[in-house]
Amino acid sequence: MFSKISTFLTLVLGMGVIGCVDENEFEPSLEPDSKTSIDFVDKDLFIESAGDSLSMGISLDQAPVTSGQVSIQLSGTAQYGVDYTTTPSAMDGIIQLGILKGQQFYEVNIHRLSTLDTTERLVNLTLLNPSEAFQLGTETVSTMHLMKSVSGEPNHPEVAVVNFADSFIHLTEGEDYLIELTIEGSVAHTVPLTVSLEATAGRAYGTHFTTSPVTVLGEIDLEVLPGMESVSFSFHSINDRLKLGTFEVLFKIIDLHDDLVMGTNSFLTVRIEEDDVLSNELHSIAELRAMFEEHNDQFWLGDDYFIKGVITSGTNVQGDNVAYIQDSTAGIFLRFGSDRMVSLGDHVQLNLKGATGALVNGQKGMLDVNDLVGIKIAEKVYVQPETITFEDLHSGLYQGKKVRIDHVFFPQANGTRTFEGSWALSNDSSGAIVTTYPGADFSGVVLPSGTLSVIGIVGDWGRILPQTYAQDIRR
Repeated sequence: MFSKISTFLTLVLGMGVIGCVDENEFEPSLEPDSKTSIDFVDKDLFIESAGDSLSMGISLDQAPVTSGQVSIQLSGTAQYGVDYTTTPSAMDGIIQLGILKGQQFYEVNIHRLSTLDTTERLVNLTLLNPSEAFQLGTETVSTMHLMKSVSGEPNHPEVAVVNFADSFIHLTEGEDYLIELTIEGSVAHTVPLTVSLEATAGRAYGTHFTTSPVTVLGEIDLEVLPGMESVSFSFHSINDRLKLGTFEVLFKIIDLHDDLVMGTNSFLTVRIEEDDVLSNELHSIAELRAMFEEHNDQFWLGDDYFIKGVITSGTNVQGDNVAYIQDSTAGIFLRFGSDRMVSLGDHVQLNLKGATGALVNGQKGMLDVNDLVGIKIAEKVYVQPETITFEDLHSGLYQGKKVRIDHVFFPQANGTRTFEGSWALSNDSSGAIVTTYPGADFSGVVLPSGTLSVIGIVGDWGRILPQTYAQDIRR
C-alpha cells in the first residue's frame, strides 16, 4: 500500500516577555480589504483501492498575517466511518481546519476503508465559514471518488482478515485503554502484524502518551498465531499537567504478510481530552500580598486559592523547595512542601490551598505549598525586569519582584572573590547587597570589576538575588 498519512498540525504558541501576561497585546492586525482567499487545489481526485489514502490540497492566495479557521463540509454517497475517514477528523460532517499565520498550503487526507463496493462512491468537500480575515475563492467544492471494485468479493477470500475493533476512542489524560484488533479466519502459521502511529504535532511519545509493547521508530510489532481471534496492545495517556489542549493519535495497520490481509477498519483514532483546567477564580499576587496586612502577617489558606504567574527564580534560592513567582501586579516567595517541580520561566497556575502566609527573612512568603506542579501554561517565558534605583529598592515596594539597577559596580571585586556569599553593590552615592547561595550554578564565578547592570529578584532582607550569570550580570 502506497498511502501516506499527514498529521493535523497544531499550533502551540510560544510566550515571550511578560510585563506581565496579556496574550492579546501582540496580535497582528490586518490591513483593510486584504482578506486572504482560500481554494481547493484539485476539482476531482480518485482512490482506487481500500486501505489507500489521498490528500486533498487547500491553498491560500497569500501568506496569512493572522491565524484563523475554515470549515469543510462533507457530503456525498460515501458514508463517513464506513467507506472512509479523514485526517483531521470530522465531527457531525464538518472538519474544522485551523489556519496558521504564514502558512499557505494545507491538506485533508481521505482514507478509504470499504473493500466490497461495486459502485463508485463520492465524497464531496465544500469550503464554508472562513474566519473574518479570510474569504472563499472560486474553487470551493472538490470531489474525492472512491472507485468501484473490480468484483464484489474481497481480494483474498481464503485468508484471515485483521481490523481494529474500534475506529474512534475518546480518553481523558491519565486514562488507559486496551486496543484490540480482531482476526476473522485463521492464519496457517505465525505471522507478524505491524501498527504505526502518528500524533498531533507537538505531542511526543513518552511525554504525553505511551504504549505496551513500546514503539520502535513509530511502529508497534505484534504477532498473530494460528487460531487467534484477536490481538491487542495497551495505550496509556499521561497526565502531563500541561495546558496544551486536546490531541489525537492515529493508528494504522501496515506491513501485512503471507495469509493475513487488511479489513475495512484499518485506522483507529484515539482522542485524548485535555483535563487540565485553568480556574476562573484567580487571585493576583498583589491581592495575596494584601492579605498579610489584613491578617497581621500570619494566615492560613483553608480553601482553594489560585494564582497564576511566571517562575522567576532558578538555582539562586535558599533551597531546592524555594521559588519566586511574579505576575503583572507583584511577586512573592514560595516554599513548597518538598523539592520544587517548577523551573525558571514556567508560566503556571498554582493552588495555594493549605499554605501558610508568613514573614521569612524579612519578606512576605507562602509556606508549605502543596501544589508542586500546578498547571503549566508555557515554558521559557522571560519576565522583563523593572529598572529602579537603590532608593526604590530600599522602599520595600519591589519585594519579590525582578528588578534591574544600572551603572553600578562591586567594590569588593579583586579578581579572586566569587559570587558565593553577600557582596556590596554600589554607585558611589548609594548601595545594596547582592547575595548568591552556594547552590547557584554561577556561585563559583569570579566577581566582575567595572561598571555593570545587575538584574535579580528582591529577596531575603531586601537583597538582590541574581538568577543566571549570562542574563543578569551585564556590562
